[in-house]
Amino acid sequence: MKISSVLLLLGVFLFAGLAYAETFAAKEYFERKCVSCHAADGGGDVDKAKFLGVTIDQLNLVKTETINAKRENLKTVLLDGKNSMPAYRKLKEGEVDALIDYMLGLGRGIAKK
Repeated sequence: MKISSVLLLLGVFLFAGLAYAETFAAKEYFERKCVSCHAADGGGDVDKAKFLGVTIDQLNLVKTETINAKRENLKTVLLDGKNSMPAYRKLKEGEVDALIDYMLGLGRGIAKK
């Protein structure tokens, strides 16, 4: 095998590993910060909705409206908060993107479990 082929394969495996690590970190963050309101499947927690005085629909991240929302709008809600949702301004750009990707993956049934 040529050295260039080996380097190419190494690059592919490295990139795949980094992509998986970012998704995994997003999953961990989601489990720590988001699950209490949005539930592990993203569908929303009924008891938390009652406690917050909101509808379950407002906590549902996997509904079509959210999945089809503009990415910039999702970033704004995540960073600035909205209604009962707190702002998460300490997240870095890559972390925000990874978290949004994870959330959208839940809605599309493709998030890493």
